[in-house]
Amino acid sequence: MNQLSKALLALTIIISFTSCNNEIENLKIEPDQSSMLVFETTEDFNQAVTESVEIPVAELEDWVKAKGINSFGVEALKRYNSINFEELSSEEELMSIIEENKDYLVLEEIENEFYLETKYHNQANRFVINQDRLVQIGDKVHKIFKNGELKGSLEEIESLKSVSEEQFDQLIKEENETFNGLEIVPIERKVTTSVKRGGYWGTLQERRSTDGRDRTLSRAEIKSRRNDGNVYYTYHFLVRPYKKVMWVWYHCTRTITGEASYMAYAPGQFNVGSVLHQRAYNRRTEYDQKWERNDPKTVYDASDKSSYFYAVAVYGDTPSTPPATFDLR
Repeated sequence: MNQLSKALLALTIIISFTSCNNEIENLKIEPDQSSMLVFETTEDFNQAVTESVEIPVAELEDWVKAKGINSFGVEALKRYNSINFEELSSEEELMSIIEENKDYLVLEEIENEFYLETKYHNQANRFVINQDRLVQIGDKVHKIFKNGELKGSLEEIESLKSVSEEQFDQLIKEENETFNGLEIVPIERKVTTSVKRGGYWGTLQERRSTDGRDRTLSRAEIKSRRNDGNVYYTYHFLVRPYKKVMWVWYHCTRTITGEASYMAYAPGQFNVGSVLHQRAYNRRTEYDQKWERNDPKTVYDASDKSSYFYAVAVYGDTPSTPPATFDLR
């Protein structure tokens, strides 16, 4: 082979290699449905959860794609937001849509009124779990349910997937601690009160402000669970605007002003004494479907999960209604 032929061959190889590299760089890889996020520690998991709830709804899909998962919470939102509520022609059409999306949407009755919600809408972790509601923390895989979670090894993923919401609720009702080798981690029950009892305001407070077909919800809740000898608390705050079509309230986008603060006492390490948890979120205005904040706390080497609001305040305002607010001290 003469020198010219060798040079042309080398050039061809370089061009081909460069072309392949460009194709690889331009290839858009979509996350697989079974992919799940992996966190080394609970603290890493909590940080991602807290970050996710503050991201504007319009930016959430890009955020979870960058993480490499198909998020359950984001998929539920996509299906929810694809509904044109103002153009629904009949109750039958609405019920048909709900049935078609029953794995992601739920109709809830509260005080004789109906709300269409995404499933797990009050779970701060809904955006970091995959389509099977799985997430890995350390060497364990957790499956998230409304009333708690199941925990198992990587080898037990198929067993985790096979457990339904109804099965899990029955296991909780029977006060089981394990199921087929999987650990059951229930969430502490909700305690609501309109009067201060024993110096505390329970674990859940909500207020609604309504003007015609518009409504604003302000909400504060404590969720607690015991795992690996520690107690994990989630202090969760939400302001959400709603609009009514026919007989159903649905999420809408508004300019939302939200503010929250709380003080709570949790049993201390080895259940000795108390630990003060507190935080204040300054007033902030956002244009979105929700104003949401999440404050995770941990008490190590504890077994008592009881934590109640000693003081709690949430201010939620939208242009469509008077403020939905409470300030309990």
